[in-house]
Amino acid sequence: MEKSKIENLLRVHPKGYKKIRRVLFNLYRPISIEKKLFLFKLHPITYIMLIAFITSFILYSVGNENWALPFIICWVFIPITWIYFKIDPQTWDEMYDYEKDIFKGLNNKQKDWEPNL
Repeated sequence: MEKSKIENLLRVHPKGYKKIRRVLFNLYRPISIEKKLFLFKLHPITYIMLIAFITSFILYSVGNENWALPFIICWVFIPITWIYFKIDPQTWDEMYDYEKDIFKGLNNKQKDWEPNL
């Protein structure tokens, strides 16, 4: 693995900043993988977009001038977070154990691998 990627992986953020980042990361994770009902396997961002679409539809049917605003805001939010995650990806300190295991598997690392410089 490249040295710059390991440096990014080992970066430690302040506690409050980590909480905000955790919320953002969780928007793109399924609510619960173990549940059988497919509604629990969808990402929270899916529900946010659905609510924004319904809100825009209601505002349009009422005749509000700003009917597209909720939907546009969400459509702008998604690419911004994708770009942010590309620039500043999740760090080793922020990952849960199951996320670390998935990371190791995706990068063909041994199960006992830990990032070192």
